[in-house]
Amino acid sequence: WITWNESHKMNYILYWLAYLAASAVFYVIFWKLSYTRKPAFLAYMLRGLLLALMITPWYSNSQNDQFAPALMIAALDTITLGASSALRALITLMLSLILALIISIILYYKNRKKYINNKTLVTIINVKDQVKTNESELQN
Repeated sequence: WITWNESHKMNYILYWLAYLAASAVFYVIFWKLSYTRKPAFLAYMLRGLLLALMITPWYSNSQNDQFAPALMIAALDTITLGASSALRALITLMLSLILALIISIILYYKNRKKYINNKTLVTIINVKDQVKTNESELQN
């Protein structure tokens, strides 16, 4: 038989798996809605912020070592204990958001540079094709 403690741990893991699966589905939908061919600064920022909001964990209460999403902890602490109690999760959440913004900015400029290089390469190939076409027309 499974003891209560083992059952509690299994439920905890199942809850996290369900939450992460739902978060992944929501994030994929958001990614598709915010997709652009050209790298868009706002899309990168919003994707990073959403990911940080969804997956930043924090202690569910100060007496145990179980984690829950920091956004939920902050909301529930605000509702039940008051705004000052929510600071313990909000500080972690703000640090996570700042880190997400920094990573998003780095990824944006990295992908923007790659996009510009690819666009330049395509332009060069198109110009070469036009030159070949013009040369063949002149020969005829």
